[in-house]
Amino acid sequence: MGELSGDRRALSDVVASAALVLGQARSVQSALAEAERSLVSAAAAVVEADVRQQLAALPLESLRGAVDGRVAWGALLDAGYSTVADIDAASSWELVACDGVGERSAEVVKAAAAEIAGSLRASTRPALRHERPSSADLALIVAVVRLDAVAGHVRSVSTHLAAFIDAAPSALVDAAPLRSGLRWLVTRGRRRLAAARATERLESLLAEHGAAISAAALGVAGPLDAQASLRAYVTEPARFLAVLDSRLGVRPAGIAGLAREIADAIEAFPLDVGALRVMLRRYQEFGAKFALQQRRVLLGDDMGLGKTIQALAAMAHLSAQGPGWRVLVVCPASVLVNWDREIRAKSDLVPVGTDAWALAGGVLVTTFERLRDVHVPASMPIGLLVVDEAHYVKNPDAQRTHRIRSLLPQCERVLFMTGTAIENRGAEFVDLVRMLDPAVAARLNGPAALVAPGEFRARVAPVYLRRNADEVLAELPPLIEVDEWEEMTGHDTEHYRRAVADGNFMAMRRAGFMAGAMRRSAKLDRLLELADQARESGHKVIVYSYFLDVLGIVMAELPGTALGPITGATPPAARQGLVDALAAAAPGTVLVSQIVAGGIGLNIQSASVVILCEPQVKPSTERQAIARARRMGQLKTVHVHRLLNPDGIDERIREILEAKEAAFDDYARDSDLADASGAAIDPRATLRIVTDERRRLGLPDAQSPTLPAHEDPIRPGA
Repeated sequence: MGELSGDRRALSDVVASAALVLGQARSVQSALAEAERSLVSAAAAVVEADVRQQLAALPLESLRGAVDGRVAWGALLDAGYSTVADIDAASSWELVACDGVGERSAEVVKAAAAEIAGSLRASTRPALRHERPSSADLALIVAVVRLDAVAGHVRSVSTHLAAFIDAAPSALVDAAPLRSGLRWLVTRGRRRLAAARATERLESLLAEHGAAISAAALGVAGPLDAQASLRAYVTEPARFLAVLDSRLGVRPAGIAGLAREIADAIEAFPLDVGALRVMLRRYQEFGAKFALQQRRVLLGDDMGLGKTIQALAAMAHLSAQGPGWRVLVVCPASVLVNWDREIRAKSDLVPVGTDAWALAGGVLVTTFERLRDVHVPASMPIGLLVVDEAHYVKNPDAQRTHRIRSLLPQCERVLFMTGTAIENRGAEFVDLVRMLDPAVAARLNGPAALVAPGEFRARVAPVYLRRNADEVLAELPPLIEVDEWEEMTGHDTEHYRRAVADGNFMAMRRAGFMAGAMRRSAKLDRLLELADQARESGHKVIVYSYFLDVLGIVMAELPGTALGPITGATPPAARQGLVDALAAAAPGTVLVSQIVAGGIGLNIQSASVVILCEPQVKPSTERQAIARARRMGQLKTVHVHRLLNPDGIDERIREILEAKEAAFDDYARDSDLADASGAAIDPRATLRIVTDERRRLGLPDAQSPTLPAHEDPIRPGA
């Protein structure tokens, strides 16, 4: 009896050990699921904190463009509701308590704030921030490091877990009588034999898998130290970013073609944006790091992705490195005011004058024309040179290009920015790259450049970063594009035949509006119908044309509802004033603008209907103009209407540009490097169009057709 009891106790110890290890195995499995849930929760907390900060950075004024109808905005401000965050946090009855705010107004304002907050939550990606991390930031880093550790333990014992969890439960059932002395005493025959054999199996399982499973269970147990997790992340950032990406679908945007070691170095760059007053989106943070880490780069993001804020982030980082930092921003005159406003509104930095900049550093913002008056001694270091709309210096023979090139040797970092780096020929893009990195440019010239788009991207990736709006802005509203084909009236046809007879390409392009002064233009009639529909639907409108006389006709037909026009002669401050007036105006208001003057450097999210009076000769011109409305902050679907006359020049231009747009998608969307992509229509093509139209209309050939001048918003050679 004593011998049996001793055997039972030994066998029972085996069973107990097996039950303990089975529990450990299951805890290891559940630890992985728990770590993944913790990561999701921590990431959500970081996103929510970011969203709250972004909402707090949006003034109450931001809701005006998203709210239809009258709202007592002054009463809300007087009551202390100064930001979108204030509105989002308040209840409807708290808003109604404000003098002049009714229930309907409170609901509409709350809904608009909630829509912005929801949009931000949907688009904001959690970032791992190790410099001056908040508690939420630390919690996310701990969650990422813990998940990495748990996943590592699970991977290392996966075969042990599978084998033990598969075999141990049934063996423990068979060995159950051994757990109790009384039960063991009453167990007889085959049942006792089965228990003994099950114990043997458990002993074998423990010998083969027990130690590994127990070690893994110990490894996944307990919380991780926050500072240890932070140090682990700083040591191997790429590793933990990969963990975040793999679980949440987050990936560093815009690194296609970059060597892994370069991407890792960019991600690990210790960006300090303490001087910024707004939160960076994930791709914007990467763009700023790219500029700082790679030192001489071209940022070619789509219109509306915030190239300016990425440049501001780079400036903020430099400003945190100590006194004496110096940044020079060179931009077109049309966006000078916008740069000044953005710097003051979104950072603690303040633009300074030329003398103060030369003496003590800081940020100097100037134009291509005024740069000639800025004296920069060769011995003066410039921490960062920002060239906005850098395609203006693509011509190596232009004076403004010479002025920019002369500054490069004393610049520690150079950031060229443009959404249209290739407008006329790929060779001009190479000229821009050569100013930044001659070695990269050398790999893009000649037969070596005749490679697939993917190879283009890989070759230019160290100096060129481009992200497309649809890839990184999940909250962008839908874009609906409609080609409005309008048969010419008799008067339209008369004007068109006269332009063709004269061989005047530009007159042919605007002929569809020239009968508008007498209200006999099919295009003008359709434009007025669209304006009426927009007013009835509660939308605001932008009307674009390349031609001043077309704008004049449109303005004359929309008295009292049209603002503008914005032209190349409109001072920058006046342009911004018109944009602000549109934001404050009633639905149905129309902003009239030359497409080049109004298509660059302005944010016109208050409008959601875009009317293009004629097809443009560059795909990039239309893309930029549309992106003035369809960008961050736009809440409504953007409707684009192209006014077109069939069987004439409009149809021919559309055919040519559709082919060029396809080439742009293959190359320039990611690399901006293809001779055909994004280019203006070649002068030889315009000559063919004029000649073909003369023949179609039965007119004799002209001796010297009038071809279009170069469409450059800055005087050539300035």
